[in-house]
Amino acid sequence: MKLEAKNKFNKVYYTVEYDKASKHIYGNWVGFVTVEEVKEACLIGLSLLEKHRCPYMLNDNSQITGPWSGANEWIATVWMPRALAAGLKRFAHVVSPNIFAAMSVEQLVTKVEGMGFEMQIFQSKQAAKEWLFSPQPVIH
Repeated sequence: MKLEAKNKFNKVYYTVEYDKASKHIYGNWVGFVTVEEVKEACLIGLSLLEKHRCPYMLNDNSQITGPWSGANEWIATVWMPRALAAGLKRFAHVVSPNIFAAMSVEQLVTKVEGMGFEMQIFQSKQAAKEWLFSPQPVIH
């Protein structure tokens, strides 16, 4: 089952799905997003985490453009506690080549450190998957 979020121009900016075979949630972001769009999409992804009690999430920002750090406080204080309560243990994040988007995730990492889960940032989806499903996490 794939869920999506659309902006006011009816363009999909986020898709998320549960992969039954590997038992992980995959979220894919595309284009420019506002803080409110980030929150809306995060809640859609959270609904799958809560439904499947999934320990693994791969968040792909490789196609996002622009900053989204305005949502970081909300992600750290609202989304993350609910995701952890739903069983999230490992969160792999593929970073965007866009410098402002990359800076947004770096800021997020500092906000969620010490919350009781593993989070790593990757340059490629393949490297993120390798880490996500490794028995002993490999730091890249």
